[in-house]
Amino acid sequence: LTACMLGQKAGVLLFITEMAPLIRENALRAIPAERFAGVRPVGFTFNDVLQAFDNPGPLLDKFRESARALIRDGADVIIPGEAPLCVLLARNAVNRVDDVPVLDAIGATIKMAESMVDLRRSSGITPSRRGYFMEKPPRERVKELLDLYGISRLAPAPGKP
Repeated sequence: LTACMLGQKAGVLLFITEMAPLIRENALRAIPAERFAGVRPVGFTFNDVLQAFDNPGPLLDKFRESARALIRDGADVIIPGEAPLCVLLARNAVNRVDDVPVLDAIGATIKMAESMVDLRRSSGITPSRRGYFMEKPPRERVKELLDLYGISRLAPAPGKP
């Protein structure tokens, strides 16, 4: 959604190519098909990204090359598809390729969460709780997941807000 504020057509670059169908489905759930330029492999792997934290130049060049191919496909906003790539790009101040913005998806997510908190504080607005994707999950399920990941200490005690 943030990409739609930055341009007319967003495209995603992935290093986990098996995620392409899921990313496409998620994008088309959020934006009209005519505003989605597609998903492309970026041309390197997760391990390449990790190694690039020590020597980013060659990988950043490959990223720019892949971004330009997606731009030729119609994208005027580039979204890096995985978090480690977002971190590497942000750390190296890669926020544009030519005249096309590269969206820091992690930063955008954090800013959107902050905006939602601000809206709630200023006007009481909260997200819809209707429909499959918006319903509040049952408290028991949340507790189960918090226990699974070992972070149940973050959940309020039963019966407390």
